[in-house]
Amino acid sequence: MISAARYISKKTTFGKFGDNMLEMEKLGTIGKVATNGLESMLTDSANSAATYASGHKSWANALNVYSDTSDDTLDDPKVETITEYIRRTRNNMCIGVVSTAEIQDATPAAFYSHTRRRSDYGPITDQMFNQFKPTTGNMTWDPKPVRPDVVLGGGAATFCVKTNSTPACNNKVDYFDLFAKAGYQVVKSKDQLAAVKDNAPILGLFHTKNMDTWLDRNVFTDNLPKNKGSPDGTEAGATAQPGLREMTMTAIEVMSKKCSDGFFLMSEAASVDKAMHPMDYDRGLADLLELDRTVAAANAWAKKNGDNTGIIVTADHAQAFDVYASVDTQYFNSLPNDDKSILGDADAGLQALQRRAIAEYGDAGWPDLVVDENGVPNKWDGRFRLVAGKVDGPQSRENWQVRKTYRTRCDRSALSAKLGFSVAVANPAEPAGIKKNGMLSPGSSSSVHSLQAVDIYCSGPWYFRRNCARVMDNTELFFIMADALGLGYSPPTPRPATAKRPV
Repeated sequence: MISAARYISKKTTFGKFGDNMLEMEKLGTIGKVATNGLESMLTDSANSAATYASGHKSWANALNVYSDTSDDTLDDPKVETITEYIRRTRNNMCIGVVSTAEIQDATPAAFYSHTRRRSDYGPITDQMFNQFKPTTGNMTWDPKPVRPDVVLGGGAATFCVKTNSTPACNNKVDYFDLFAKAGYQVVKSKDQLAAVKDNAPILGLFHTKNMDTWLDRNVFTDNLPKNKGSPDGTEAGATAQPGLREMTMTAIEVMSKKCSDGFFLMSEAASVDKAMHPMDYDRGLADLLELDRTVAAANAWAKKNGDNTGIIVTADHAQAFDVYASVDTQYFNSLPNDDKSILGDADAGLQALQRRAIAEYGDAGWPDLVVDENGVPNKWDGRFRLVAGKVDGPQSRENWQVRKTYRTRCDRSALSAKLGFSVAVANPAEPAGIKKNGMLSPGSSSSVHSLQAVDIYCSGPWYFRRNCARVMDNTELFFIMADALGLGYSPPTPRPATAKRPV
C-alpha cells in the first residue's frame, strides 16, 4: 500500500522519485516486523496491537491477556502494558491515545484494557477510566487505571450519551460526565478541539462509531449527514470531525506542555484498514496519505523541539493488497460489460472485451496523480488509474474507479438456505465491473489480513533509530519503546566518534 500511495501522489523525473518519497519513508531507518500471534500465523488487530503494547504474544480477539476457557471474558490472566508501566513508575509522563476508529476498537483499546473479547466495548470503556477487575492469584504488578491524558477519536455511543440506547453501555453510566468531573476538557467538534487549553486533560469524541474517512470528510462531504454519527447521539451527521493530523498535533502540543517527564502517544490511522476490508481501495489510500501528512507534521515538531523525540510508524498487521497494471477508465467505460454480442450467452462471463482497457508492463505507463498543486489528494477522477486488488476477498466486481459512497460488505446469498451454510456474494448495488470470484471461506463477507511482514520506520536519536533497522518479531517493538522511554533500562552510551578515513 505504501508504494501505491507514493505512485498516486508523488511525481517522478525520468522514472526516478529521487527525494520525492513519502514522509514516512524518509524518517531515518526501516525494518520489518513479523505480526503472527500465538495460536495462528494470521493475526487480528487485537492480539497484534496488544503484543506491541505488552511484549507478549496473544490469541485472536484478545487484549493483554492469556486466554482461558472460562465463561467470564474479563477474568483471564493479564499482562502489564507499557501505558500501565508508565502510570506505575512515571507520575509526570503523559499518555495519549488517538484513533480515527472507535476509541474502544482493538488497536487503541490495546493500550489501556484487558479482555479476551475485543467486542467488550462496555468494559473496555470503563477500563479507560477505572481499574480493571483484578484476577485473583495471578497479578504480578499493582494495577492502576491508565486514564490517558488525551483521548481523541470516535466511539461516543459507548460513552452513553443521553439519547443513546446502545446495549454495550455500562449500566447507562454517562462517561462524558464522569470524565468532565475528573477535570477533562470534553470536546465533540474540530472547533472545540482547536480551542482546548494545554493545562488540562482532553476527552474528544467526534462520532458515535468510527470516524468518517478522509475522502468523506473532505471530498464527498454529502455523505456525512447520511451517516448519522453525531457524537451528541442525535440523528444528525457528524459534520465537524477533525482529521488525524489535527488530533495528533493537538495531543502532542498539549502533552508536551502539561507533563514534565515527556509523553507517550499512540496515534492510529484506523480507516486505512477499515476501508481495505470491504476493498474500498481509494478510501484506504487517502487515509494512508493523511497519515503521511501527520507523520510530516509530527517529525517537524520533533526537530523543532530538540530532536529527542522517537517516532515509530508501522502497522499491527498487513493487508494483501498490490498493484499489477493500469486501466484507461474512459476506454473501460465505453466497452461492453460482457461478451454476449460476439460469444453469445455461453462465454459471456469472460469479459474479454472490457479487459482490453487494462495494460501491463511497458503498456501500463503512469497513473494520474490524485493530489492538487498543494499536495492535497482531492483529484480522484483521473482517466488513468491503478489496477489493484487483494489476493483474498469475497465475490466482488471491480472497475478501479472511485466510489462516491463508502463501499459496503457483501450480501448473504439466497443459496445459503439450500447449501446449509452462509454464502457471501457481491452486493447487487455494486457498479458494473470485472467479476472476481470469492477467494475465502464462503461465509466471509469482507477481505482479511495477510501473512506478510509490515514495514517499520523510525526517526529520533541515533541510538533509538538503530533498533528499528532489522527484521524483528512483533514482541520486540514493546522493548524498543520501553528502552526509548527509559523504563527499566540504563541510559544509552555515547555514540563513538567516527574514525577518520586515510587520505
